[in-house]
Amino acid sequence: MTLAESWDGTGWQPQSTPNATGAAADELLGVSCPTTSSCTAVGYSSDGSEVSLAESWDGTSWSLEPEPSTASNSILLAVSCPTTAACTAVGFDNYVPIASVWSDSSWTTATAAIPIGAAVSRLLGVSCSSASQCVAVGDWFDKAGNEAPLAETWSGTAWATEGIFSPSGVTQSDLAGISCTPATSACTAAGSGYEAGTVKTLVEQQATQAVTG
Repeated sequence: MTLAESWDGTGWQPQSTPNATGAAADELLGVSCPTTSSCTAVGYSSDGSEVSLAESWDGTSWSLEPEPSTASNSILLAVSCPTTAACTAVGFDNYVPIASVWSDSSWTTATAAIPIGAAVSRLLGVSCSSASQCVAVGDWFDKAGNEAPLAETWSGTAWATEGIFSPSGVTQSDLAGISCTPATSACTAAGSGYEAGTVKTLVEQQATQAVTG
């Protein structure tokens, strides 16, 4: 079942959220609120296979939005709304990265860029400075099962992969979340990786190699 809660300054209060008709399971995994009276949450519903799900908050109640993707086995994990009229959500469909853009009261979903040599790739986080400027992060696996961090940029018309690497000595790494400052478009992404057999935190900044801890 979907769940949403709001903070009133002193405590958290549960809110009533709808569920997809006929779904055996629903889950909201990411949310973005450009104002106190405008939020968008994304996730998936399942009746044996997963289908992407989106809901919106108008300051009074939550309502289901048109289905972001009609593809089966699609899951949205994160969303970023720079304005009340523009949102970008990311996730994966059959382990191929997807991105859905909200504009003119509907979602448009497209396959995001796939890294060369990737057998599996996913987008796990996204941050948008504007409707035409987003950065999404995640991970990808080659056929041997080696994991590496993934970063992609949205220009308003297409997604493109960015060159991104783990620090020396770090393997099997991913980036799970990202935040970009609107004024400067500077981004910081966070995730995890293995170093000497131990899982450690991983932080990367654009044009700056990361620090682990």
